[in-house]
Amino acid sequence: MIKNIEILKEYINNDDVWIIGGGSSLNFISNNFFENKKVLGINNALCKFDCIFSVTKEPEDLFKDRPKDKCLIMSKHKAGNCGNIYNLCLPHDIVFDHIHNMGEIDADFIDGKEEKVIVSSSTLSSAIHIAAIAKAKNIILCGCENESRNGNLYMDGYQISKRKNCSFTSVSEWMSSDNVNLDLTDLIKKIIGVYEIDIHILEPWKTLEDKKFDTSVNCEFDTPTNNKVFPH
Repeated sequence: MIKNIEILKEYINNDDVWIIGGGSSLNFISNNFFENKKVLGINNALCKFDCIFSVTKEPEDLFKDRPKDKCLIMSKHKAGNCGNIYNLCLPHDIVFDHIHNMGEIDADFIDGKEEKVIVSSSTLSSAIHIAAIAKAKNIILCGCENESRNGNLYMDGYQISKRKNCSFTSVSEWMSSDNVNLDLTDLIKKIIGVYEIDIHILEPWKTLEDKKFDTSVNCEFDTPTNNKVFPH
C-alpha cells in the first residue's frame, strides 16, 4: 500500500520520469535542465534541483528545511527496517509500505500487483520501483555514475552530515562492500520485464542513444563510459 500514490500518478501522467541521484556528474548539468520534466529526487538532490517529489528512507535530514510544497516519498519505517520507528511525515507526503531492509534483498516478489515497495541499502532501488508503479513511460537515471569526478563522488552541496565521513571513492567500491544488499542490475531487469518500460542511464557528456543495452546478456549496472539504454 502506498499512501497518496494517486498524487504521484497524476503528476507523472504516463510521462518520462527523470530520477536524480547525487553523483558528481550533476555538476555538469545546469539547474534549469530539468525544467518541464517529471522528476523524482533521491535524498538530498533537492539541495540543487527543484524536486517536487523526493524519495528517502530517512527523511529527518530533509524534513526541517524543505519547502512545505515539496513532497517526500518515504518508507513507512526509518531506513526501511520494519523494526524501526515510523518516519515522520506531513499530510501530503507519500508513505509506502515496504519489504524488510535486512539481509540480502532480491526482487523476486515484484509481479506488477505487489503492494510493497522494494527497499535496500540504495534508495535508488526504491525510486526506480516507485516510478514504475506510478506508470512512468520511461525512466532516466541521472547522477548515478560509477566513479568520482574531479575527486568528488557527490555533486557540490549534496553531502549531508551522515555522509561526510564516507570513505568510498566510487559507487563500484561501495557496491562491492558489505553495505550493499541488492543487485541493482537484477532489479532493473525485473522492472523492465514486469512493467514493460525502458530505463536509461544519462551522463551529461553523452547522448541517450550512445549505446543500446541487451538485458539478455550479463553486464555491470553502472559503467561510467557506457551510457546505456535498457530496452524492455
